Amino acid sequence: MFLKQSTAYTFRFGPFLDDTDGKTAETGLTISQADIRLSKGGGNFAQKNESSSSSHDEIGFYIVVLDATDTNTCGELLVACHESGALPVFKTFYVLEEAIYDAMFGASANAFNSDGRVDVASIEGSDATDQINAACDTALSDYDAPTKAEMDSAFSTTNGKIDTVDDFLDTEVAAILADTNELQADWANGGRLDLLLDSAISKIDVIDGIVDDILVDTGTTLDGKLDTIDDFLDTEVAAILADTNELQGDWANGGRLDLLLDSVISKVDVIDGIVDDILVDTGTTIPATLTTIDDFLDTEVAAILADTNELQGDWADGGRLDLLLDSAISKIDVVDGIVDNILVDTAEIGTAGAGLTAVPWNSSWDAEVQSECTDALNAYDPPTKAEMDAAHSTTDALITTVDTVVDAILVDTAEIGAAGAGLTAVPWNSAWDAEVQSECNDALVAIGLDHLVSASVAGSDVVDNSIIAKLVSKESTADWDDYVNTTDSLQALRDRGDSAWTTGGGGSAPTVAEIRAEMDSNSTQLAAIVADTNELQADWTNGGRLDLLLDSAISKIDVIDGIVDDILVDTGTTLPSTLSTIDGIVDSILVDTGTTLPATLATIDGIVDAILVDTGTTLPATLATIDGIVDDILADTAVIGANGAGLSAIPWNSAWDSEVQSEVTDALNSYDPPTKAELDATWTTAQTESYASDGAAATPAQLLYMIYCCVSEFAVSGTTITGKKLDGSTTAMTWTINDGTNPTSRTRAS
Repeated sequence: MFLKQSTAYTFRFGPFLDDTDGKTAETGLTISQADIRLSKGGGNFAQKNESSSSSHDEIGFYIVVLDATDTNTCGELLVACHESGALPVFKTFYVLEEAIYDAMFGASANAFNSDGRVDVASIEGSDATDQINAACDTALSDYDAPTKAEMDSAFSTTNGKIDTVDDFLDTEVAAILADTNELQADWANGGRLDLLLDSAISKIDVIDGIVDDILVDTGTTLDGKLDTIDDFLDTEVAAILADTNELQGDWANGGRLDLLLDSVISKVDVIDGIVDDILVDTGTTIPATLTTIDDFLDTEVAAILADTNELQGDWADGGRLDLLLDSAISKIDVVDGIVDNILVDTAEIGTAGAGLTAVPWNSSWDAEVQSECTDALNAYDPPTKAEMDAAHSTTDALITTVDTVVDAILVDTAEIGAAGAGLTAVPWNSAWDAEVQSECNDALVAIGLDHLVSASVAGSDVVDNSIIAKLVSKESTADWDDYVNTTDSLQALRDRGDSAWTTGGGGSAPTVAEIRAEMDSNSTQLAAIVADTNELQADWTNGGRLDLLLDSAISKIDVIDGIVDDILVDTGTTLPSTLSTIDGIVDSILVDTGTTLPATLATIDGIVDAILVDTGTTLPATLATIDGIVDDILADTAVIGANGAGLSAIPWNSAWDSEVQSEVTDALNSYDPPTKAELDATWTTAQTESYASDGAAATPAQLLYMIYCCVSEFAVSGTTITGKKLDGSTTAMTWTINDGTNPTSRTRAS
């Protein structure tokens, strides 16, 4: 039964029956809030939250009220109660989410058709299986989802490229960090670049002083040389500006920028030499040009420093790029949870629908199954009721006639009595003498008694350990073959004489005193034996010595048994060692993975970071699309239910016709009822004449012949009735009547 989540519900709980006879309703129980125990979703039992007690309604059913808290957990809700004097009672509900419950059971529920079943047919058409498959194929084709092979192929290439990109980025980032760290040190006060700039400024100051000194001397050549110097500096500054754009890779020692700086220093030295040569010629533009160059370099270096500082901030925890990665990871986790739920739901379907073991019967299948059964019956062709009635109508009339005749015969043969008990005046027939004598002789010969008088013994005619064999043999297994008549016969023993009996081979017979002494000795020993057995009987009686010892042993065994029970409850003989083994294995795993696991995780983290950077612009949109598709899939598959239980409106599939007909045919072949042709043949085919023996079960054919024999030809002689076979002369059966003149009963004789 289904309940709506977080919704109060009142129901009749029971019946509560007497725990002695198991049938009498208990109508006077006191059932409090704490007595009603709930288990939500397979959890531990707890009392219901709703505070009212349960009052009796009728015939052992009590009114139980649940509130919204009691029904707030989706899944199985088990309600149980065990009151003293009554048998335990339990009831299972299934709590559904509000939307699902309303769709299935609400006043405007749209999940069912007019028959109260899920209307799959109205959605998919008359052939739900083909239509659903076609719809799924169309949806997959429209969406163009990648196949597993395509995904595997794409990821196999992508994984390699990602690894390559990740390795490259690791190398480049490390180099950039090293360069920026070196750059910051180079530009710090006293650093390599700072010292180069200080040297250039110092030399420019010297040049400026020299120019001030030679301002009085100017000429046409000074302007040209200054233009040459200006053009040269413009070219070099342009090269420096281009190089600063590649600053991250060029600041390493020996890098392009480093080599360029070395070239600049060399050329400055050249300029210094040229200036030394033209000290006689001066101009007014050099200080301003050098100042412009210095300002430009300051601006560019500041921009480079700002960019590298911003890059470090973006990758720091909470930075712009770090937040983008965190958002992508969060969405991936959400998608992973949804996909896990989908896998759980769709796993119930199984391969080719093998898991749909609870699909309910659809009443629309009735006509189809009936049609297939009809086809199978028509193919098998068993007789119809009308055909059976027609076949038996003639037989019934014949049986009625036979019954009348048999009743008359039974009156005539009743005199015979049970097992011939009424035949009390049958005279002895002298022809029986020889038969009886022959049977008696055969019985004596069969058991060897004829050898006692009328036949000689030849070989092992007497069975070992028989009475005769024991009379003549002293072996543990008495054997007639041990008997030698020349020495062991009575005549041979008598012929040996009295001396052999009394002397025992030459000795003397015991005296009276010796016999008396032996008897006294035996009496003493016998008295001791009697005393011991009397004592033994007393020891074994209740409260005797041996009985007390047994009681003590049993008591100690009971104590040990209780201790063992307690030990088994608390633990087991192998549990501690098993736990120690498990602990050792876990320790070993931690030791083995301790050195490589952190590095592996760090590598994986780096790879994921690189992937998230690459997919940061497209992944959120892709995940949102996947999330929408997953929601649609969940809505569509929710109709299926556990093991297909929700598929209650699957229409009949014409492809099932042959399967049902085949199964019905197999069942009929297995049961093997007679076909119409076979039944017809039983009435048109002559049966072999046969009669059941007296007291034996008869076949239908034998019964018919026996009835025919009773009403057909027979002869009466004295108290014997002889029924004839079809030939009219051969005896088929005989009966004995209880009186030759006025019989009242008969009994079959043969």
